[in-house]
Amino acid sequence: MNKFKSFLKENKILIIFYILVTIFFIYQHYKILNWDFTTYILNAKYLFSNGNYFEWIRNPLTAALIGIFSIFTWKLAPYFYIIFVSFLHFYSSLKIAERFDLNKTIYYLLSLSPFLLLEGLKNSTELLTLSLVQLFLANFNNLYAGIFFGLAFLSRYTSIGLIPLILFLKKPKKIVIFALIFLLIISPWLIFNYIKTGNALTSIADSYALNVLFRDYINDKFPVREFLMNFSYLLILSFIGLAKKIKNLNKNDFLMLLLLILVLISFYKTPVKSYTLRYVFLILIPLTYFSTIVLQKIKKKLIYLIFAISLITSFFITAYSYSDNLKNYEQALPYLENCSTYSNNWIYLDYLGKNTRSDLYKEQFKSKIEKGDRILMYYNDLENPYIKNESFIKNLQIITRNDKFILFGNESKCNADEEKIDRPYLINRRNTLLEVYNYTEDISNCSIFFKRKLPLIC
Repeated sequence: MNKFKSFLKENKILIIFYILVTIFFIYQHYKILNWDFTTYILNAKYLFSNGNYFEWIRNPLTAALIGIFSIFTWKLAPYFYIIFVSFLHFYSSLKIAERFDLNKTIYYLLSLSPFLLLEGLKNSTELLTLSLVQLFLANFNNLYAGIFFGLAFLSRYTSIGLIPLILFLKKPKKIVIFALIFLLIISPWLIFNYIKTGNALTSIADSYALNVLFRDYINDKFPVREFLMNFSYLLILSFIGLAKKIKNLNKNDFLMLLLLILVLISFYKTPVKSYTLRYVFLILIPLTYFSTIVLQKIKKKLIYLIFAISLITSFFITAYSYSDNLKNYEQALPYLENCSTYSNNWIYLDYLGKNTRSDLYKEQFKSKIEKGDRILMYYNDLENPYIKNESFIKNLQIITRNDKFILFGNESKCNADEEKIDRPYLINRRNTLLEVYNYTEDISNCSIFFKRKLPLIC
């Protein structure tokens, strides 16, 4: 108790900053209806409350935490999750600063760049992963490291790209122990996958296939301008910090440099780069590290000013950001009845309690309508431009349309809704390709992970 009182007394200003940041995150979630965050809430309801919708492509940790916080009601659970992750970031920042002998106040406040504030919890997983990686680094030489790395992997699978960092452990015994602890942490999720689907790697394979393997046709260039804008002053400060130490780099510096390189390599290999800078989110750790080296000897008032500008800027950007609201989706519900439904905004409809599957290939529309399904397509979808094509629409039966959506279907038929929507992405893809193109795709683990690299084996 005395230690706790002492900590509060010594870190009053830091705690005030943490509270302000947490208030911002709560406001952001209240203001913005985010697709990914909503999906994790649905996954949590599936796992903890017999919900009807589940996406296997999603990592389990966020959904598990939201499910645990559902003891405070499902409406409040996301906000308790936000408070927890914000605290975890606060705590992990202090621990990593202590581990690397940095000024705690300056490290924490510099970490709170506009990019972290705007992207850290909007999609729900980024700040959680960063915090767990910070705890992994802060406990690098003890048994806790494997625990935090395993949890980081369960937060975002791309964290596995940081595995070369364990080479800094040097001793084979430590590396083996680290690997065993990591496997122990992720094994319950693998077992759950196997029990539910017969494949321990269902979630990992689904995620890799959707986000990487089947997006290799996309060849986005590295978004240099966006990168410079989003990481702004941290890039300049970290460059100065690195230049300052270039002749006297220590083990910690090399560790952070390798972390930076691994994150950039992972991002380089990500097909979609133009609007996914959040995939390079972990670069904030080494940038903050080298920036702190530069600024930790100057007056803290300047750091307070940088933080204040960052927070105020993020508040204004969020306040004036456009976001859909659930009313846009509620107005369509009376037309859907209890019929099987497909939509390009299926997540929000599932969140409202209407079982809805993801949108279809346009070649499937006629057969689904004849079967008695409903197809609800919103005009805010840039990936299906044919929805605005009158020559395509005129050949289909329409129940209703307005300036926001168009509902296709046969009013005289209603195909009964399924109880749960929890089929893995790869199975859905295989079934769709078979239906539309009469093509059977190999979706085995070997084919998904290795066929293009080891074709003779798979």
